[in-house]
Amino acid sequence: IMPSLVGSEMCIRDRLFTCVIRGRMAYIYLLLEHQSTPSLWMSYRMLLYVVRIWERWRVEHPDASTLPLVLPIVLHHGRSPWDQPVDVFDLVDLDPDLREAVGANVPRLAFVLDDLAKATDDALRDRALAAFAEVTLRALARLRDSPAPVEEIGRWLPLLRQMLRARSGLQRLRAILEYVHSVVNVASSELRDVVAQLGPAAEEVYMTTAQSLIEQGKAEGKAEGKAEGATEIVLRLLQLRFGDLPASVEDRVRSATDDERTRYAERVLDASSLDEVFV
Repeated sequence: IMPSLVGSEMCIRDRLFTCVIRGRMAYIYLLLEHQSTPSLWMSYRMLLYVVRIWERWRVEHPDASTLPLVLPIVLHHGRSPWDQPVDVFDLVDLDPDLREAVGANVPRLAFVLDDLAKATDDALRDRALAAFAEVTLRALARLRDSPAPVEEIGRWLPLLRQMLRARSGLQRLRAILEYVHSVVNVASSELRDVVAQLGPAAEEVYMTTAQSLIEQGKAEGKAEGKAEGATEIVLRLLQLRFGDLPASVEDRVRSATDDERTRYAERVLDASSLDEVFV
């Protein structure tokens, strides 16, 4: 995976891979598109990104006489199937006759579209992917809008067991759990029960993932110099662990001192009830 080469507009959902195709250097630019409605201007944005990659290439390879292949791919996992142009040529305002006459003189760039909004479970299974890749695609395609995300994750148990047999299985499980926490609101006890079916090592990964949320909250609070960051993390951890919180609990956390919030966060992992957090 290469660092960002296309400027500040790239973010965590953009990745640039290098590869060799038939002996030649090439790039694969992957964009994860999760907007609820497909973007009209995506093909134009992809053209800009490809040009920026080429610009950087020319700076780094001043003696080159050719440009490398850049293959743009959009992995769409929004709520609606993709219904917008995939070729920038289709955004140009031309009548049919003129399109045919000047078509060779107008920029064209079509990106590869992988539309998970249309993908069924059988279709994902037919891709014959590695377990981690299939779990990732299922998470992207299903979790955010699932009415029962824990049940959805429970259906992945055979795939998760297969994934855990791989060399980096536990690290991959952690990545999946972090994504789950970032996109859905689930009761921590329910999710922990599902993960526990994968064995003690997987359950420990779940607990350390929760602990990392605590540390992240502390770091964000320190960096911002505000108590709000730590408060929201503690409330999030409590919600993940015990489900919906009474208003009295939210009020208690929001009015707590820094030391009290730290103590609550440290108790979340081992407490069996809300009362044990606040003793």
